Amino acid sequence: MAQTAKQVSGDAISRAVDLLHEADAVVFCCMGSSSIAAEEGVMRFTRAGKKCLLYRDQSVQVMLATILTPRDVLIGISDSGKSTAIVDAMRLARQTGATSIGITSVQDSPLAELSDVPLFTSNVAGEGLYGESVTSKWGRLLLIDILYASYAARHFDDTLQHLKETYEAGIRHSRSPGSPPVES
Repeated sequence: MAQTAKQVSGDAISRAVDLLHEADAVVFCCMGSSSIAAEEGVMRFTRAGKKCLLYRDQSVQVMLATILTPRDVLIGISDSGKSTAIVDAMRLARQTGATSIGITSVQDSPLAELSDVPLFTSNVAGEGLYGESVTSKWGRLLLIDILYASYAARHFDDTLQHLKETYEAGIRHSRSPGSPPVES
């Protein structure tokens, strides 16, 4: 995590937060263990009031990229930066005019090259059978948390209001025994 923290560019985080603030929808594309970071991103940014989408099926991710608009942001997550479906979705998003944030450990990867704002985790040695390690997963989660914390700090009042609303609607009743769910 310390190695990933050293890779984080404050300017890149600021640009990514700008894109997220302006976005009508935030779409996550990932596969395998990158899905953990994407799911965390969906939860965090939904709680902050952003419309988020994540489909586990890579074919659906690629199809979704074809209908993005210039008001949408695609976040592509791939440790290698070479995952075919994720790179294809990034390329298609660019063609629709959507902006993109890429999270990868490989600076000269196709994912990084297609990203309007590339963000880098530590580079974990290993290919083939071993591939990535748990430290790669931690790095991706750290970047999602940095993005969220930066977004929430910059848009504090709005985020706080959305946190209250989403807590009341979807969380409070699951934490308080005997409390009924919120009725429509």
